[in-house]
Amino acid sequence: MTANQTRLTELDSLVDGGDEAFLLENLATDDPVQTRCMLAMIRIVARRGYPHATPQAIADVAGVTQTDFCRRFASLEGCFVHAYELSHFALVQAMRLAQQSLPATATWATRVEAVTDCMLDFFERSPDSTIALLGEIEHAGAVARLAHLQALRHLARLNRRLYELRRASDPTQPTLPLEVFELGTHGISRLVLQAARTRQLAQIRQLRPAILHVYHGLFACGRESLRPPPVEQLLA
Repeated sequence: MTANQTRLTELDSLVDGGDEAFLLENLATDDPVQTRCMLAMIRIVARRGYPHATPQAIADVAGVTQTDFCRRFASLEGCFVHAYELSHFALVQAMRLAQQSLPATATWATRVEAVTDCMLDFFERSPDSTIALLGEIEHAGAVARLAHLQALRHLARLNRRLYELRRASDPTQPTLPLEVFELGTHGISRLVLQAARTRQLAQIRQLRPAILHVYHGLFACGRESLRPPPVEQLLA
């Protein structure tokens, strides 16, 4: 096999991810070349690690020139951050739709389960995206890490809104500052990041009891005879 044939085989293996439609929807922009570059970046980072995601490698997988890439992104980190932010807002939109699909009479516990299942489904639908944008984010640079912190703060605010629904049904629940929800959100994030870093995506779904335990700790405060999942489930 010639060097060119080997290169084409490598490109084919990177392009075929089985989650193309899902990623293209999440990364959609007005510029198809920009979208293809972000998709290619995710494939390379997920399969080879962030250091291998050079502008030339991304251009090869995207089927464009390196000049095309550089015209759209000032840096590799810029490409990563743009893909991360688009994916974050796609996740938030999916969580909102999951909430809107519930009846107005849904309990806070049902809403928490809906949010948790939606989040886990989102991460499972594209292992490449989860590994690249979460598992490799520590290698992507300071701007990428800042974008991650901002995303966590955004999710913490959404969790606080969900908690307000809890307080509406039980006004005796305490008023909690945003920092409490940031703490819970960071804890959940660390669980997901660990699975992504070690590329053990099969463990993502197994995080459900632990994540619900965090929400129960924030929302239930041991009332209404609600109890967190058994310890055996958390350690499974």
